[in-house]
Amino acid sequence: MFVSSLPVVLVFLVAPAALHATLFLLARRPVRLVLTRLGKYQIGLAAVVAAPLLTGWAPDLTSAVSHSIQISLVACVTTGMLLQTFGGACLLRINRSDYLDMLGSGCKRLLLSFELKEGETKVVLLGKGRTETLPLRQLSRRVVWTRFPARTPHDKITLLGQYLQKSLPGPLPRFRIVMKKRAN
Repeated sequence: MFVSSLPVVLVFLVAPAALHATLFLLARRPVRLVLTRLGKYQIGLAAVVAAPLLTGWAPDLTSAVSHSIQISLVACVTTGMLLQTFGGACLLRINRSDYLDMLGSGCKRLLLSFELKEGETKVVLLGKGRTETLPLRQLSRRVVWTRFPARTPHDKITLLGQYLQKSLPGPLPRFRIVMKKRAN
């Protein structure tokens, strides 16, 4: 019975990650792919899958389709919870040197100390009363893996993390409305 529902389970597990990864790889602008956000999408997908079961709209709870929906629900929630454990870890679609320039610029604006350690694989941020070490791995020419700093209230390193998050949006397309100026 589990073998017959395996394709349905795999589609539900792979669809959000595949969509995000495709948009991430096709993006021309610098973007970030946050693993915890993928976990939130998996849990959201589980809620959508669970809606027919909770409302009693599922045709027959003993059928193979309903069984595959239940397995998909458990798999989505489990995958989503596992991805939630990667707090702050993300993939960036940007050159390593450009990311270091962006990080250095943000540190300069916030008056933070910025150092590269251990063969330039770790970035050390020194703030007032807080030191944060961020890993930095270049996976390909335009893909970097790192971890954003944890958020704490009233901290310059947290402000730097918010600046980086706004500078590097997610891979989902954003629509902007630009008003044309009138010619006088």
